[in-house]
Amino acid sequence: MDANIQNLIHWSTLNDMQLNTSKTKEMILGPLARANSPWLTTTTNPRVTSSKLLGVHIDSTMSWTIH
Repeated sequence: MDANIQNLIHWSTLNDMQLNTSKTKEMILGPLARANSPWLTTTTNPRVTSSKLLGVHIDSTMSWTIH
């Protein structure tokens, strides 16, 4: 398992937070979002280019065009 995911699981356990893995997604932000590098490939979580968080649409390019 990826070290970053291990750290996230460890942090959530220490802070008494439960992760809902069925709702967990990943997003790469900024210029790397446009890169098509093989080291960015993962099979752990579905990758999205935008997501809605507390009514705010977050886009991987950090633009406000989705609003």
